[in-house]
Amino acid sequence: MPAALDAMIDPLINTIKDDLFVTEARLLAVGVLVAVVFPALGADWFRRAENALNALARRKSMSVLAVAFLSLAIRIAVLPWVPVPVPGVHDEFSYLLQADTFLHGRLTNPTPPLWTHFETFHVIFHPTYASQYLPMQGLILAIGRLFFGHPWAGVLLSISAMCAAICWMLLGWLPPGWALLGGTLAAVRLGTFSYWANSYWGGAAAAIGGALVLGALPRIVRRPRTADSLCMGAGMAILANSRPFEGFMLGLPVVAILISKLFQKRARLGAVVLKRVALPLAICLGITAASVSFYNWRVTGDPLKFPYQVSFSQYWIAPFFLWQPLNPNPPVYRYKAIEDLHVSTELLPYERAHSVSGFLLACRTKLLIFYAFYLGPLLALPLIMLPWILHDRRIRPLLWIALVMAAGIVGESWFYPHYAAPATVLVYALVLQCMRHLRVWTRRRRRVGLMLVRWVPVVCLVMLLSRLNTQAPRMWTWYGDWSGNVKRARMVEDLEKLPGRQLVIVRYGRGHVPEDEWVHNDADIADAKIIWARDQDEAGNEELLKRFSDRRVWLIESDQNPVALLPYSNSTEIAADANAGAQ
Repeated sequence: MPAALDAMIDPLINTIKDDLFVTEARLLAVGVLVAVVFPALGADWFRRAENALNALARRKSMSVLAVAFLSLAIRIAVLPWVPVPVPGVHDEFSYLLQADTFLHGRLTNPTPPLWTHFETFHVIFHPTYASQYLPMQGLILAIGRLFFGHPWAGVLLSISAMCAAICWMLLGWLPPGWALLGGTLAAVRLGTFSYWANSYWGGAAAAIGGALVLGALPRIVRRPRTADSLCMGAGMAILANSRPFEGFMLGLPVVAILISKLFQKRARLGAVVLKRVALPLAICLGITAASVSFYNWRVTGDPLKFPYQVSFSQYWIAPFFLWQPLNPNPPVYRYKAIEDLHVSTELLPYERAHSVSGFLLACRTKLLIFYAFYLGPLLALPLIMLPWILHDRRIRPLLWIALVMAAGIVGESWFYPHYAAPATVLVYALVLQCMRHLRVWTRRRRRVGLMLVRWVPVVCLVMLLSRLNTQAPRMWTWYGDWSGNVKRARMVEDLEKLPGRQLVIVRYGRGHVPEDEWVHNDADIADAKIIWARDQDEAGNEELLKRFSDRRVWLIESDQNPVALLPYSNSTEIAADANAGAQ
């Protein structure tokens, strides 16, 4: 989860000043200069390339498949520079636990014995042992492990599906050539270096859901068909199981627009609408509600109580939304690391946002995050034509949907780019429509706008090549590198090679950063090759050692440099060190 606002502003400002961001801005400035001085530069080459792409774009199904393949091909091609990621964020391990649970043929797990030793972030242990999240991202990771042996394969497939879904959505709103361009931009900007493609955190699932919902809207309005209604229903189901609040904020105006448009045709489409639109949507939403309720019932024991609500009541103080009150029954924490995260780094943004200055600062932070990840200098430039598309009646519904989505995000206590994932395709649709208006802009009868638009894919290609030779630990951007907890991953590799089963007791030092968490376990803790447990007092550790007496026991001090992994001992010296560290 995000850190306090103070800790977020500096990285954001540094992001806007880092080398790749500045490089993109400079390339864009060169493009503007070239467009003004040499607007016809390379016109014949550009025209031939556009004609070839338009020929592919006219074969709509083929263009969607081409975008899906392109996304896979690019990401696989850059594996020597950006290898398969290792998890590092609490949320990632929670999703991986969920995937492991599904692969065991269960929706949740029984509470493990001595569960207080295994407490960690975003995981509940009562009434069952499960991730606090809804199941979509866990399913994606489970599919990757089931069919390809690694959860990242599921991430890769979801990114490919996202880019294809974006292209399909854009085909419903824009000419084919522009839709193909939009899908290609998504493959380069989001599908290659972003943390959506290089972590287990998610983002693509909600983007797919948003693309299906928004892509079905104009198709249903033009010609109600059952297939399109089912696509919209499937998109809503994906949103309900990935980003339910943001999905609701997107779906609400979509349904309102759909009803309004179809109501205008009621005289000749009444029966058709009921059969081909209302009924399929009702069936999809009914199945979604039933499945979500069943999942809740299995995990929390209550069909109407989400795992997230159980986690909030047990661990959280600050709520996810600014209009919600603080937890009326603040938890008593057993471990300082867990307390630090929930009190110091989540409560502060919530409290500050309840003052005028704090709220404005929070809005500024969210806007910077959104700009750095979804736009950057390159895709922000076409938005200078935004006033012109305000008069575009065909695109105007997308603007209203974007405003409703923005209002919902403003009310959240904190923000990461994947929170706005359902609106990903909205961003690309509006940017591309602005590019269409920019393309016809002239200055002194010179087609300056045409050259500016042609410069966008050129800069994308140059930035793609530049990123291969640059380390960019900026998760806020499309080119951000999310390295994960590499030290823990290497430790896991070493422990996996040892004979027998291992028990690792994790001890943190003074000033431990709560985001650097090492205690994460599989669905079947007792049968796992490696068990990770929190360091307690001597009596608590003794209880754990007796329970797992068949394992080789290690003590890891993760805050030392280098990380220390030592055979565990119950000596008075180690116990004294543990007590001193807890004080």
